[in-house]
Amino acid sequence: MSVPPPPREDLTVVNEDDESKWELVVFQVETRVFHSFRHVFTNTSEVFRDMFLLPPGQSDEGTSREKPIVLHGCVENDFASLMKVLHPEQIHVVDSKFDLSEHEWLGVLQLATMWEMKEIRELCVQSMFQKQVDIAPLKLAILAQQFRVRSWFLRAVRDILIGTIRPSTETLISSLGVSMTCRIMDLQMCTLAGVFGVPPGSSKAGSPRALVRLDRLRCGVCRAALFTQPRTCPGVGCQRVHSLEADACTAYVLASAVLMLQSDDALGFSVSTSSVGCIFCDRQLCAMVSCPECYSLASDTNRIFIGYTYSIVERAVEDAFKEELKDYDL
Repeated sequence: MSVPPPPREDLTVVNEDDESKWELVVFQVETRVFHSFRHVFTNTSEVFRDMFLLPPGQSDEGTSREKPIVLHGCVENDFASLMKVLHPEQIHVVDSKFDLSEHEWLGVLQLATMWEMKEIRELCVQSMFQKQVDIAPLKLAILAQQFRVRSWFLRAVRDILIGTIRPSTETLISSLGVSMTCRIMDLQMCTLAGVFGVPPGSSKAGSPRALVRLDRLRCGVCRAALFTQPRTCPGVGCQRVHSLEADACTAYVLASAVLMLQSDDALGFSVSTSSVGCIFCDRQLCAMVSCPECYSLASDTNRIFIGYTYSIVERAVEDAFKEELKDYDL
């Protein structure tokens, strides 16, 4: 025998917050009206959280289609894309994927950035441009600046420096400005661009030479810089100081001793220590040099590396743009 339900007047509300959580809200963006729940926006956006904390007015704004909250500064298609993310269907939850185009994701990212939706921003960045072929480096750099995305910025500048697509200087200036382009040009010095200088009359005793900066000489084991301080030539009677400044090419490498080296994350040249000399006295410059990081002793078998790795380039990019990157996240 079933027990009849108690009279309605005898029912008690256990938690009124549960009821208010599902409070409907109506937005209008351009010509379209959208329905959602207030907590969907307050839980994801600091902007909406602050807005809904304000005392309600007398107009009942946002309670019906006739009295929607009108959102300015955005377009209806972008808001519709955002609603797809905020109200996922079951297949999206199961597969952790949304069927949005690049244009739609960028619209969502635009609104998530404007309304301080941190988790939605993270989702946008994770969902776009995962493969290098998905977007050209220059376009990615522009988007990284627009949306303040750190990972995109580092990847874009790195690929401009060492990728297969190298925009011209004129194109970089027109797209990124003079200041950023100049710093990218300077960063080429941490790649293979400008590794060696070959002055006239560099051949001696049948052994052509190439000038090299001291800071380009790296440990053949861990790729760390061998010299972090100026190096005094050990040659008797020379004692010239080799600077680490960018314009100081005071060491040379015998061209005949240079071997090409390539691995999954590194590209450059391998040279023996005996082939690196001082341009002032012609004596060996790197005898008995140990790596300051891994303490390996550079030798003719443990050769010196001249080149770059992805991590070397990314550290250089971070250092060159550290002021801008303070305002970037993700």
